[in-house]
Amino acid sequence: MTGMQRFLSILLALGMLLGGFLLSSLNTDKTAPEPTPAYTPAPPVTTPDAESVPQPEATSEPEATSEPEATSDPEATSEPEATSEPEPTPEPTPEPPPLTEDYFNDAAFLGDSISGTLEYYSDNMGGLGKPVFLVLGDYSVQAAVDGSMMLRYQGENRKPEDALAAAGVKKVFIMLGAMGDISGGKIDETMANWEKLIANIRVKCPDIRIFIQSCTPLSARGETERLNNKLVNEYNERLKSFAAENDCCYVAIGEGFQDANGALSDDYCRDSYAHLRIDAGKHWIDLLKDPANYSVSP
Repeated sequence: MTGMQRFLSILLALGMLLGGFLLSSLNTDKTAPEPTPAYTPAPPVTTPDAESVPQPEATSEPEATSEPEATSDPEATSEPEATSEPEPTPEPTPEPPPLTEDYFNDAAFLGDSISGTLEYYSDNMGGLGKPVFLVLGDYSVQAAVDGSMMLRYQGENRKPEDALAAAGVKKVFIMLGAMGDISGGKIDETMANWEKLIANIRVKCPDIRIFIQSCTPLSARGETERLNNKLVNEYNERLKSFAAENDCCYVAIGEGFQDANGALSDDYCRDSYAHLRIDAGKHWIDLLKDPANYSVSP
């Protein structure tokens, strides 16, 4: 055997020996059981001591806030007190229209010389319809009652109640007393005569309507101690009360002739005493036609 053959034989033997070893190792890896891992006991579970665990700081409970006052349910609230509806502002009462001339066609005017101015103006200038005038200078309430002076009507001398009955009028406007009756302060006596005069008229003319006109004032130059405007004003106030108490109508005529001091205005006075200018008749008629001057509806 040559050296080469011997070398190859050795290599082959070594190869076979190495192959067997490798095969043996592979078989051992496949059959050997997997090693069981060593048991490691779990650490004991320890519950932390309550005292050793830091507790969170106790926060003080918020102070109990008082509950808001219960507001009543709007729907449950008591009904608001019923407030009375404001009364509507009344419409202003319209002023009545002026009286017309026809209103005086069935009227009579009873008076003294002061009323003579009204008669003259009405007869000559018109404005007052066609009333009857029973007028006499110096006539008085006393004379009308006792018959010491008689009125001339339709050709006969008559007392006022008889003249009114004969005329058949429905209204009578009277202005008497300031020129003589009340002189010296005789107002009470004059008012007593007024009661008699009204009673006499109503006996003869039961349905007649009686209007008492306030007396016109005196001129400041015509006042005296016995007869002055203070006395006239007092007399007019008594006439106003008398009219209300005796179912008569008071007509504010004298007040319409006063100046700022209560005396007869120079615009209407013709003699520095008490008598009126003719054109004052127009003013008198205007006062008669104004319903505001009547104490009751005309």
